[in-house]
Amino acid sequence: MTRTAIVLTLALVAAPVAVATAQTGPVPRALGTVEVTAGPTPCDGQTCYDLIVTCPEVSAPARARLKVGGRAERGSILFMTGGLGIGLYETGQGLATPPANGSEPEAGRIVRETRDAGFRSIQLQWIDSWLIAAPGAVEGHARLACRSATVARWIADELSPGAGSRTFCATGHSAGGAQTSYMLSHYGLDDLLSAAVITGGPPFGRLDRACSSDPEDQPFAGSVWGRNVMDAGFGGRAGTFAGGTLAGGWDGPGSGPCATSDLESREMFRQASVASGDGDYTHPTTSIAFVIEGIVGMEVAHAADYRDLLRREGTSRVSHDVVPGVEHEGVNGLYNDRDGTDLIRDLLIAECRRHPAGR
Repeated sequence: MTRTAIVLTLALVAAPVAVATAQTGPVPRALGTVEVTAGPTPCDGQTCYDLIVTCPEVSAPARARLKVGGRAERGSILFMTGGLGIGLYETGQGLATPPANGSEPEAGRIVRETRDAGFRSIQLQWIDSWLIAAPGAVEGHARLACRSATVARWIADELSPGAGSRTFCATGHSAGGAQTSYMLSHYGLDDLLSAAVITGGPPFGRLDRACSSDPEDQPFAGSVWGRNVMDAGFGGRAGTFAGGTLAGGWDGPGSGPCATSDLESREMFRQASVASGDGDYTHPTTSIAFVIEGIVGMEVAHAADYRDLLRREGTSRVSHDVVPGVEHEGVNGLYNDRDGTDLIRDLLIAECRRHPAGR
């Protein structure tokens, strides 16, 4: 999971809400509602919207911002960042170490060059992280992903006039790739998404294995920071976000069920996973592309597990590319590598189109 040091308020409700630990439910899960609190307003030559997203299985609303640029001559692409999702894709926050010389980040180049190719860019930036539950609310990431899926559906319904702009695609890195993956696996948005380019993940492919201490699960195992963030999706450690900072020992040993590899919580984590097996993994008209780092981290195992499940369930347009010599994040990260970012850009431009079923 990508780590980011951004400091933004999460505005969680104070009162915990009792929620059953079972994560299963009808698929597709129910979407929520979007309230526009500001916009459309000009921002850096583009157009911005401020939103509040409310979901039926999530106790706290979440604030988000959209930054929209370009014309949808060929379609629209939704861009999402990793970590808590509170970075803006074009800046590289939540994706890579920003260039020291102040030059354009590689992620910004992807956005600009896909716009130049005829696509409208829509960048989703969470003000309140999509993957954090209210304190004490055992919600889990499959439920919390309603936030991202609801925004995607709202964009398609409200910001896509005309037939040409109805071609809609999504991409995200790490936890941003998890947002994209849950849209398909749990929220039925394969009718909306013509293509999904998932980079560095999704790291929530198998939460039960990420939180496990079993030696056979070590390729899936999350870092200390990542396990604490995973626990925050189930109502733990959220108090450390008070004041809008990632304070309170997120790099230290946690006491939540993921941090402690609690065996009694294993089934709960499995049910909340992208590749739980309880969702929908047959997407006949959606192209799904995985771009993975050559230096192996836990994201590689999660991506392979989800990829293989998609193929077993009959999704035919699944590709898997490995960029050699790059890591998940940092100076040597995927989004600081020109070959890697060229590949991501090329996949978006080539695959963001209507696909006949099964081809």
